[in-house]
Amino acid sequence: MRGFFAIIKLTLRESNRSNIFKLLLFFLVLASILIPWTVGSADGDASGYVQVALLYSLQSISWILALSALWLGASVMTRDVENYRIHLAVTKPVSRWTIYCGKFAAVSLLNIFLLAVASAVVYFGVVYQFNHRKFSEKERTKVQNEVLVGRRVFLPDREDISTLTTMKYNEKLDALRKGNNSQDIEVDHSKLYEEVRKEVIADMAKLKAGDARTFVFSGIPQDLKSPLYLRFRPYIDEIGGNKQRPTYGAWQLGIPRDVVKSTAKNVFEASKQTEGENDFQIYLYPIGDGVQTMQGGEFHELVLLPEWKMVTKDNKVHLLYMNLDTKEGTQFFQIADGPKLLMKVSSFAGNFFRGTVVTALLIMMMAALGCAAAAYFSMPTAIFLIISYLLFGGFALYLVDTTYFGTAGDYIGYYVGKFLLFIIIPIQNFDISTPLSNGELIEWSEVGKIFLFYFVLRTLPWFLLGGFLYRRREMGLVTRR
Repeated sequence: MRGFFAIIKLTLRESNRSNIFKLLLFFLVLASILIPWTVGSADGDASGYVQVALLYSLQSISWILALSALWLGASVMTRDVENYRIHLAVTKPVSRWTIYCGKFAAVSLLNIFLLAVASAVVYFGVVYQFNHRKFSEKERTKVQNEVLVGRRVFLPDREDISTLTTMKYNEKLDALRKGNNSQDIEVDHSKLYEEVRKEVIADMAKLKAGDARTFVFSGIPQDLKSPLYLRFRPYIDEIGGNKQRPTYGAWQLGIPRDVVKSTAKNVFEASKQTEGENDFQIYLYPIGDGVQTMQGGEFHELVLLPEWKMVTKDNKVHLLYMNLDTKEGTQFFQIADGPKLLMKVSSFAGNFFRGTVVTALLIMMMAALGCAAAAYFSMPTAIFLIISYLLFGGFALYLVDTTYFGTAGDYIGYYVGKFLLFIIIPIQNFDISTPLSNGELIEWSEVGKIFLFYFVLRTLPWFLLGGFLYRRREMGLVTRR
């Protein structure tokens, strides 16, 4: 172990002398100090300030330290080889595996230390600015309930898009055949299916004036001790754009009530009695003042108090929404924008720590990949390979996002994407700035999945392969004289 710690010590000294590391450190200081202390929201409210400060600073820190880990990992592995100093190290009683692992550990420790310092600066900087800026008490309460918190997210149950598309596709195909009185009509099935799929997705997002839609949320615990927060963002007339205006809608909450058992002896009366999970009925009650005025394109939250006893015996919450726009406009609800229910289960500090752990895993992954690639290739080649590797992971997500297979190309693209995701890491899954800025809980189960599927099953095999190649590499071939 003495050799292992000696390699770590020497690598840390060498990393501190790197000019690129000093440049990245300079940008890290800017991201962790200047952004939280100087950023402001467009409308000057407390919620916007905290969200923007967290979003920009955490994204900057994550990417800077990820690049730093990749660069240093490749640099420390190649510099000793290209400067011929590795020939002196391997003559000592230190194995190449010890050198390899020691360099990886040093790069990881250095960047994780910088992450801890930068994260602490961001956390205390945001909290300090929030406490000392002149925000109203209403705004402070809103931020503490919606942003500076860790809330578990519950999404509504949705019908499978593929099933709905197939049903509507068959209905449209039957209508075409009846209209032409023929079973052998010429139809571009691939194009028709894709058109139907777009219609289904559009229908799931839009709600015409006067129409209502029911949302059912599963997995809600019955013994609620804290409020549920209904979060949603409606668009009016169109999704996005600059023409959003105030609109109106009404939310109704379903309250379960037990069915009163009848004592009637009549067989027809007895057949009306329900048992098990159906021994209750849902009664709808308006939330708040009934009709809510909402600005289109902005997030809104309503509080559902636990004393309302809205959770059914099968751990569900029922909500109904009606579009009451006075100008007969169509409202749109994107899946990513809700509606969703949020329940507080953690403090902001605890949730922030979870996010820091995810970023630390990203740093270790980038350091391991950098060391693995540079164990055999030169530094520029190693960095190019790793960046290309990660970009393929992002492209693979689009290849597997299909529900229709009409031609051989569709199948090839889908399975190529599946194969790429099996060996490549989609780096988008390490983003923690968005959930933290929205007050959404980063579950420990998700942290565990990231560690298992992306670090152990994806990164570790490449790291072991790099160590094997480094051990078998002939260092004398590097000589350029």
